[in-house]
Amino acid sequence: MTINNYNFAGKKAIVRVDFNVPLNENGIIPDDTRIRGALPTLKHILEAGGALIIMSHMGKPKGKVVAKYSLSQIVEAVSQALGTPVKFAEDCAKASEQAAALNAGEVLLLENLRFYAEEEGKPVGIDKEDPAYEEAKIIIECKLIAAPTVSKDEFYTQEGKDFLQGGYDEAKDWHKLVYGEITKIYIKK
Repeated sequence: MTINNYNFAGKKAIVRVDFNVPLNENGIIPDDTRIRGALPTLKHILEAGGALIIMSHMGKPKGKVVAKYSLSQIVEAVSQALGTPVKFAEDCAKASEQAAALNAGEVLLLENLRFYAEEEGKPVGIDKEDPAYEEAKIIIECKLIAAPTVSKDEFYTQEGKDFLQGGYDEAKDWHKLVYGEITKIYIKK
């Protein structure tokens, strides 16, 4: 199955994009190539009757909330590029209600995933040599995208949510994902 033959009507698609765009001292985006590059996928989902939950990172805030890396600065640019208003979730780990309230054609941009150190696959409080380290990275990613603490496979099959993963194929590389060809569409069986 590809993005072109999947029925998004009435569904919420969680899409990881690379909106790590440059901003000048006035908050202007001098090069919006990354936003424009994601548009075909994002617009396709909206035109097919889906709702969008967009995830991205910006900069290297190292697990801290840093205003200059807030994705709130690009909401207007993303809205203009998509041709539709974009809602904003100020905390990517606490966006469940906003995501659940989305209707077809609506868009929610989550705050910078890297405001949580775990987004880069660095679980807090677990040693790298601990066998639980790898599973902790997967569970953390699920939490960051407004899902309860579940395994990776359980998350992918939650009712009404489809996760589009472009670029890399493994959970350990989620923080390196780029927009482009969709390599996975996880669908409730």
